Amino acid sequence: GRAPYRLATTSSLLIPAVQETFGDDIELAARARSLDITYRVGAESFKDKVVAVDQPFNDMFALDTVLGSLENTLRDTAGIALSENLARKIFGSTDVLDRTLTIEYPTSVVDYRVTAVYKMPAQNSILELPALISFDETLEPALQLAALGTWYQAPVASYLKLRPGVNADTIRSGLDAISDNNVDVTPMSPGPNSKPSDLLFFDLSSISDLHLDQDFQNVRGAGNPVTVQTFAVIAALI
Repeated sequence: GRAPYRLATTSSLLIPAVQETFGDDIELAARARSLDITYRVGAESFKDKVVAVDQPFNDMFALDTVLGSLENTLRDTAGIALSENLARKIFGSTDVLDRTLTIEYPTSVVDYRVTAVYKMPAQNSILELPALISFDETLEPALQLAALGTWYQAPVASYLKLRPGVNADTIRSGLDAISDNNVDVTPMSPGPNSKPSDLLFFDLSSISDLHLDQDFQNVRGAGNPVTVQTFAVIAALI
């Protein structure tokens, strides 16, 4: 067979399954979904990205809140947090709290209220975060090749912070069982004795090393990570 197709992203279903299986070993878990969109303010429009994240993302990475509350933003699907760079690009200023910002998605248009502005760490990062919104399962759930709610597509970056004293191998040793217990590989035409984990399997990679691994099909190579305390869950498909 062919070599595994390695991805730095996973199904949106993986983090909930990992939390259910290893709840006592995981301190924080979060997904990040990057979407190519168009920002609109009045008659002006700007193509860029927005990243939808679970609430714990704010506690896992060293983002410096300049204005407003990033924590509250990620609790409210009506709010959006802008990086200083994006705020200046769109509004010409970082003094933008309570401004309205419209996002044009592939199949919907949503108005947001700017509820926070943040500064990225000074060092380079594998994270590209022009703007943050709360992870919403109902937002564009069926994008082509990036659908939510299926094991067969991988639209999210998945991050885990383990509790002190927990070895990453403890999590690794149970990832095959998550695949075997949840994934129906019938559409993948498996061999007669194949298990789901033979065809779709997961691993952990310290994000301090993730940007050094050039074997991924969809990882952005760039400088230093934001934190060395967190693991990214990665996927491989045979």
